[in-house]
Amino acid sequence: MASMIQSAATSQPVRWRHAIWLVIRAVFVVAVLGYIVSRLDLQVLLAQAQSIQPGYVLLGFAVWFVSLILATLRWYVLARSVTTAVSFSFLLRYSFVGIFYSQFLPSSISGDVVRGIYVARARTDKAAMFSSSLVERVIGMATNGAVGLLALCAAPEILHLFGLEMETALGLVILILLAASAGYVVLQRAKLPEHRLPRVILVPYQTLRAYTAKPIAMGLSLLISVVYFLLWTVALWALGLAVGINQINFTAMLVVLSAINVAQILPLSVNGWGVREGALVALLAIYGVQAETAVLLSLLWALVALLAAVVGGILLVTDRVSDGTRDKSDS
Repeated sequence: MASMIQSAATSQPVRWRHAIWLVIRAVFVVAVLGYIVSRLDLQVLLAQAQSIQPGYVLLGFAVWFVSLILATLRWYVLARSVTTAVSFSFLLRYSFVGIFYSQFLPSSISGDVVRGIYVARARTDKAAMFSSSLVERVIGMATNGAVGLLALCAAPEILHLFGLEMETALGLVILILLAASAGYVVLQRAKLPEHRLPRVILVPYQTLRAYTAKPIAMGLSLLISVVYFLLWTVALWALGLAVGINQINFTAMLVVLSAINVAQILPLSVNGWGVREGALVALLAIYGVQAETAVLLSLLWALVALLAAVVGGILLVTDRVSDGTRDKSDS
């Protein structure tokens, strides 16, 4: 009885911290969105909304969903490298569930953590499935950064804004690639005394070693990641054309997408609201895009994610993902 009372007492500060942090994020979102809205001409916004080209919207939505399938394929390649008892359709359902939860959680990676938890519950090889979800996300983030930096080398207007030279950006890309290659080799060959490592270091270390021992799977997942981000950029570019943004080339849009993806990793808001809008307004202003147009693009971006979240919510309501072991296709 005493232990139960002590446990309840210790859990109270944790709940209060979560509640306070939630309020801080909510205030942040409201403050940023309120500031942006206060600087908008609502009549211009409504006029531009009425001139949205539905053909480009449909194209952007279609390409975005194809990119989601590719992201699931990347996860599938990694998961199959450590366990054979999983199907692509099984992981695709959990991808939608992760997007559903990301609508209510801080940062863009929260949904990936939730989907990993769901997958681990539904499978007997829990550690392998959860780790595959996290490694897939890490590869995605690394690819996003590398591709974004490469694109930045071909975006002189952004380099000039930050006072950088193309050689500096290119050198940074080469340095990152060399560091990643060196880390890969070290993980493959180094043998640390695992019995002496604390658990907080041991678990990530063993996980990374398990996947670096699968060079084909890692290489294929990296290739899929590159194609995935290129397609995602095509989707955002199409949505930009839908709202009249035609002064930005593909490379610049890739830099914009990569920068916003990095910004949304920070747990400052809920599902990137505020961060996404502020970043789009600031970055697109470099190319002379009005704030109203940038906000419209942000709303279309949020809408396509919301549509995927609806699919994930339907799967949860219909109990299609509560127990993956009941799906014969996953055996």
